[in-house]
Amino acid sequence: MSSSGVIVYRAVNMVNGHTYVGITGGTLHARRLTHASSARAGKPWPLSSAIRKYGLDMLRFTVLKECQDRGTACAEEKRLIALWRPKYNATVGGDGGSYWTGKKRDPDTMAKIFANRKVPYPRPASIEALKRCGAELAARRRRKVCCVETGERFPSCVEAAAAHGLKYMSVMSVASGKRTSVYGKTFRYLEN
Repeated sequence: MSSSGVIVYRAVNMVNGHTYVGITGGTLHARRLTHASSARAGKPWPLSSAIRKYGLDMLRFTVLKECQDRGTACAEEKRLIALWRPKYNATVGGDGGSYWTGKKRDPDTMAKIFANRKVPYPRPASIEALKRCGAELAARRRRKVCCVETGERFPSCVEAAAAHGLKYMSVMSVASGKRTSVYGKTFRYLEN
């Protein structure tokens, strides 16, 4: 963070005179390097494209105003963008917005985005299916279980796990036959 709060700055292209107005909570030098990094990463923003075309050295960065808080800096950035209408600003300012703020992608692009979206796990077909899965899990947790080695009986896997210092899912896995034992202990469901 800069010592005085938030900086409102301007970048001027020395070749064609086009400008950019922005804000930063850090130093102007650090913000300049961030713009350069965005350009190297191939970001589609107008300023990034200008840096790729003309080079970072062709842009002169200057501090316009130092504000005490971000809200004041955002308001000043919006005011200057409305006044000067800089070529390299993609938004009206004050939002730190993305390139797509106020724009719409074409339907083909949206279709590709949704087609390539990965879902981390299969979702239940309905709320009822989700409730049913939860009810089945709860019923399995409530089933009576015994420890084969000690002969102890427990009202549920949760109590059996607590008594032996185990995780209840491990006890359930052994009791249902998915695992043979957990830390040398074998558990079996009892008939109700």
